[in-house]
Amino acid sequence: MTAIFVYGTLRDQALRETLCRGPITFEPAVLPDHIVLVEKGTGLPVLVERAGAEAKGLLLTGLSDAESDALDAYEVPFGYDKVTREVNGQAATVYMPPEGSVTGDVWDLTIWQREHGEVSRYAAEEIAANNPPLSPDELKRWWDRIRHRAFCRYRAVHNDGTARVRREAGHAEIVVTSGFYGNFFKYREMQVQHDTFTGGMSPKMPREGFHGADASLILPYDPKTDRVMMVEQMRVGPLLRGDRNPWMLEPIAGMVDAGETPLEAAVREAEEEAGLKLDKVITLFGGYPSPGNASEYHYCFVALTDLPERDSYTGGLEEEQEDIRVHTIQLDDALDLVDSGEITVLPFIAMLNWVARKRESLRTSA
Repeated sequence: MTAIFVYGTLRDQALRETLCRGPITFEPAVLPDHIVLVEKGTGLPVLVERAGAEAKGLLLTGLSDAESDALDAYEVPFGYDKVTREVNGQAATVYMPPEGSVTGDVWDLTIWQREHGEVSRYAAEEIAANNPPLSPDELKRWWDRIRHRAFCRYRAVHNDGTARVRREAGHAEIVVTSGFYGNFFKYREMQVQHDTFTGGMSPKMPREGFHGADASLILPYDPKTDRVMMVEQMRVGPLLRGDRNPWMLEPIAGMVDAGETPLEAAVREAEEEAGLKLDKVITLFGGYPSPGNASEYHYCFVALTDLPERDSYTGGLEEEQEDIRVHTIQLDDALDLVDSGEITVLPFIAMLNWVARKRESLRTSA
């Protein structure tokens, strides 16, 4: 049996019990001659040696090898060293963080729980459900993607659930599920059931679901010249379907990074993919492109800006393996491409039609 002293985010009971898949025996404890401070830029706890100070925490006792391994996998990949210290009169493992800059403020669990706890628990749920379990190296490699999905869930849980025509939210749940499969994106087998319109509960229905991304889509529009900008790139979806031509014409788009707003993501992607500095951004709408089988959600924007004179050029970030060609064309020509079947990306079609419907007011206000 192993004892571990925790002083930071693992003091959150829901987080550690999610990782360890059950309740853990613990007692209040202090580590003498140490203090827990706030890391600059992240708000995470940093354990620092300081004579005469006391780091408050919990001593986890009676841990099985599997529970210890789960906690190690959560901490060690990010540069933490396991050291042994005497805590409450017994030898215990302590995760010592790598050197980093601190704010000088004492880290406060209550503040962290209020500002970061919910998202961190969602991330822990994915880590615990992964099939097969993530190795430490895999957790470090895919940590940004895990945090992205945790923020997706946070935004979904906190939307307003508007219901003027549709029913007020009833009971719908995943009652049986597999672990998460995949790396960059995730796939899950499940059984779901929900309230029915006629009353009662549906039977448990077998389904498969794709955990996609929250993405921001932005359509640059030059009201002075009535031109729009679009990007061209090869897409896996059409390739998987067997499409004769998997190169798609789309709006500028990219995933919303963890901790980033959809608007910030849209502006960032416009600069990265097309080198644009935007003058004015208008929020259009948001929605699910494929709600029958995917969690992916799109935030859609239009940018009013001066577009370059050239018709086509390449762009994108090499480190993200982006192979992109950028096109600027007249709005009417883009609408013709919708009619001809050359533009087949449905969110893009909706955005083009929104601009066409609002064209006169956009050009007048420019």
